[in-house]
Amino acid sequence: LLLREQCQCVISFSGSLCNLPATCLAAKWAGIPYGAYILDYYSKQWTRPSEHRYAAWWEPRLIRDARAVIVPNEGLRDIYARRYGVAPQIIRNPCEFFPPPDAAPPDTFHPPPSCQAQSAPRLVYTGAIYEAHYDAFATLLRALERLGPKGTRLHVYTTQSHETLRNHGIQGPVELHPPVTPEEAFRLQCNADIL
Repeated sequence: LLLREQCQCVISFSGSLCNLPATCLAAKWAGIPYGAYILDYYSKQWTRPSEHRYAAWWEPRLIRDARAVIVPNEGLRDIYARRYGVAPQIIRNPCEFFPPPDAAPPDTFHPPPSCQAQSAPRLVYTGAIYEAHYDAFATLLRALERLGPKGTRLHVYTTQSHETLRNHGIQGPVELHPPVTPEEAFRLQCNADIL
């Protein structure tokens, strides 16, 4: 495909375990440069031992062979610069800094009555939860059970299967909600006590 389409380069995202290695190999075989767009710390994001070893073996090769390394923030930039002597470029994840025109400004938005009646802090998370996050969320929920003010709950708005999340220890003082639009996520975040 790379040859047929006469690609001048190819960039791969680190979203799955095999994306970067497969792209690196395909680019080598096609004789074109490849770039690594790394969204998480590639060698550290996998929790299964075999996947972690696979990523740790591949990571130095993937970074060494990449014509460009792209990361979403300074933290990852600094890790890869220090570890591999490269100069990653930052492309930030897109986000809405201002509410859409039809959204109420944060200071005039009023949460539903069920939220207003809550006296405990309202913790809100809007986004994906996957392998790299399971243990952190499970730990947070155990801490809330033991240390949090009575009635404190984490409200999670995500596309991930609620059954899968529960199977990975995300249970207890948590309410799992369906995903929401970016505008609604903005409103929920503005009304959270803790994000």
